[in-house]
Amino acid sequence: MANLNKKYFVDEIARETGFVRNDVRRVLDEFLYMVGENMVDGNTIELRGFGTFSCKPRKARPARNPRTGDTVHLEARMVPTFKFSDEIKDRILSESSPTEGLHVVPR
Repeated sequence: MANLNKKYFVDEIARETGFVRNDVRRVLDEFLYMVGENMVDGNTIELRGFGTFSCKPRKARPARNPRTGDTVHLEARMVPTFKFSDEIKDRILSESSPTEGLHVVPR
């Protein structure tokens, strides 16, 4: 399993579509910028068949500083979230096994 970056997606889209990489990169950059700006504005972005980006409110609460053990107060805030579509979740579940990537040592 690999970690994929934006360059990978630009190269793959350019290869699949025949578009120039610089044009693909500009479109992808603009798309990501628009998603970010709309999230900042509090909008929900739904991409059918893929998932939904949204911001959810978190209440203020007490927390603990793990280094000092002191109690600190966390202010109420908005937290960005992403929820995969059922289609993607089903594909992930059907194509992976619980032990995939694990090395089991016999006893």
